[in-house]
Amino acid sequence: MAKTLSSHSFSKKELDTRKLQARQNVIEPHADRQKPKYYQGFLLQQDAGGYFVLKPSPTPPTMIREDLPHSVGYALALTRDN
Repeated sequence: MAKTLSSHSFSKKELDTRKLQARQNVIEPHADRQKPKYYQGFLLQQDAGGYFVLKPSPTPPTMIREDLPHSVGYALALTRDN
C-alpha cells in the first residue's frame, strides 16, 4: 500500500505580495486631504503605541500624554475635512 505525500513551497516574493495585499485592505486616512485632527481641543497624534493627545501639565514645559482607545483615535483620523 503506497502513501501519497504532497508539498507546497512558497517563495519569499509570494509571501511579501500577500502581506502587502493584506495591508492594502486596511482603510488608512488620506494624507493628501487631511487637516490636523483635534480631540477635546488637543492635537490628535499617533505612534507605535496608538493614538494619543498631549496636554500641558501644571509644571511647564512638561506635557502629559493621554492615550485614547484605538477605536476613538481611528474614527477621528478617518473623518473627512470640511
